[in-house]
Amino acid sequence: MHARTRLSIGWSLATLLAAAVLGSQALADSFYLEQGDRHAIGGGFSLSLGDRGLTVHKAGRRAPVLIDGAHPAHAVSVDTRRDGVHLSFMPACDEVAQVYTRQQLAALLDHEEGRRLAQRGKLEEAEAALARAVGLAPLRYGFLLVEVRVKLGKLEEANRALQPIVAASPLQAYVLASSDPTRRPLLELPALAALRAPSPGSAAIDAKTLSLRGWARAPGGVLATVHAESFHGVCYTALSLELRDGASLAPLATFALATGEDASGDGCEQPFTKAGAARVRTRVARANQVLTELGFVPLEAEVAKEPEVKESGTQTARFASDNLGVVVGRDGALRLFRQGKLLLERPAGTIPYEQLVGAIRVPQERRILLFSMEHGCEFAELHAITPVPLP
Repeated sequence: MHARTRLSIGWSLATLLAAAVLGSQALADSFYLEQGDRHAIGGGFSLSLGDRGLTVHKAGRRAPVLIDGAHPAHAVSVDTRRDGVHLSFMPACDEVAQVYTRQQLAALLDHEEGRRLAQRGKLEEAEAALARAVGLAPLRYGFLLVEVRVKLGKLEEANRALQPIVAASPLQAYVLASSDPTRRPLLELPALAALRAPSPGSAAIDAKTLSLRGWARAPGGVLATVHAESFHGVCYTALSLELRDGASLAPLATFALATGEDASGDGCEQPFTKAGAARVRTRVARANQVLTELGFVPLEAEVAKEPEVKESGTQTARFASDNLGVVVGRDGALRLFRQGKLLLERPAGTIPYEQLVGAIRVPQERRILLFSMEHGCEFAELHAITPVPLP
């Protein structure tokens, strides 16, 4: 009895020790990084998590690491068993994830080194570091290299570095150059100057209402609107100028106008602090400059009456002109009527979100834009715009 017990205990300890060894080996490949931790991930790289977020280290250098554009503030899941370094965390209800190759991590270090050198005025050294970063990831890290080369007077080389960025996302590149006054000289480089419209636009965001009074359109068909996003428990809204593809309405570029950082408390008594209001006015002026330079003109549009909701869940938006009515079923199916006559019918799921919040008729484009939303995780609002052709 006692011998068997000792044997059992000895076997258990050996098993636990073996499991611990195996577990420590697995930990090197897949693990959680907690606040204050630093962990090697191979290739001379290591990751740490601190008050300022996630950081990559190698050979005495360090650089911040974003996960899908976000700074993780708590536990990060790291997996190096597959190709690349898989990073993920959960800021709310949904997981945010991104994969970095080790080349991309090296580019992060080079870019951060170049940024710090540029801040100290060491432009030649900054250019060398940034060129290494851009060689690994031109679209992600090219803008700062362009800025440094402009400051060095290397305009042709700056334009060459700018070309792949503009080719990948021309409008976002123009917005990025316009949003910061230190980048305005970049707009004179041929790659960006070619995007300007032959005639200046007349559309403008109203500085008081912070609205575009509908939509605007550029010569190439790109549409512009001001998007407002509200949040649960506060009165302020986040506002941004959105540039969208004229056909699909897919977003092409975003210019932030007002954020929670500009708000006065919850924004219920007054929307902005004095400093916040000044920042918003500055951003609106820069956004209007973009609208002017890209040739946006106001687009005639008719706004439907507030949608009516029946007990059945059917929602109807009506336009005064032509006696037009849009009917959306509980299943997202859509029907378009004129004077009671069915003009158009679309199947279930056409309207992706449960609440129809508005509709706009655009006569020049012979279509209606339907706006739907629903509350997502932790009361975040999910929005969609659905274009419907007018027969």
